[in-house]
Amino acid sequence: MTNFFGIVDLICIENHWSIDNTVIDDVLEKDQLTGRAVKIVHYAECQQLTLWLPTTGNLYDQISMTDKNTQIEIWRKDVAEILSGSIQIILDTLDYAPSEYIILITRKDGLQHLLHIKKYEEGVLPPVDPVMQENIKGKDNAPIVYRDGLSNVINYEAYGTNIGNLDTLNAKHTRKVSYKEYGRSNDVIYTEGDKMAKFISEFGTGNCIFYIHIPTEENWERETGFSVAERADILQFVAETVLRDQTTSAGAYFEIEENWITYYN
Repeated sequence: MTNFFGIVDLICIENHWSIDNTVIDDVLEKDQLTGRAVKIVHYAECQQLTLWLPTTGNLYDQISMTDKNTQIEIWRKDVAEILSGSIQIILDTLDYAPSEYIILITRKDGLQHLLHIKKYEEGVLPPVDPVMQENIKGKDNAPIVYRDGLSNVINYEAYGTNIGNLDTLNAKHTRKVSYKEYGRSNDVIYTEGDKMAKFISEFGTGNCIFYIHIPTEENWERETGFSVAERADILQFVAETVLRDQTTSAGAYFEIEENWITYYN
């Protein structure tokens, strides 16, 4: 099998009903698959696209992937065949050749989620997303909100106002969290461009699933190499990513404290 190490980027997600060959776009928010439920990670020898279905997986029928350029279906499977837990699906994207693809997930009642993704040539960075301006009701001059490839808000104020710095933008666009397991104590590794910060996680007791040690503001720059201004944004990114990657309970949540990110059931 050939491996393709180019970056995978989520372009957009569509949600609609397909009933009797009729497409209906009126999908309730609770049934929609959104960018916040999709995570793409790039490890040294592995790539994963992980998604969390908005409803339990036993309500779904099939999942397929089609090359958007050729319209050739690459594969088709039953959702139950690849489901991890009750709502999580993990796809290995390392063997996807550079192209644009559509991943179609169909629920038994006709609801469809379409993920449009693009695999880039190795060494090619995705373009920086255009500035998105969100309108605030009642205000003529709405603030500008910058987003990454998964539509998550990027706090550029934490990284300086020079948003023309492409190296900085690309680093934020491709940042990721990876893991090394050693038993009860594991490493949680945040990578951004050529910089890296490592945190230690340990299993908890009672309703605490596990917790991650984090440096205080006083020790942050010395222990991580990132500025204090970046701390809150990085910790939020790490906390949300770990919640998606490392928990399976629908009721799991986290709290960020001075020394810990704690995960609870």
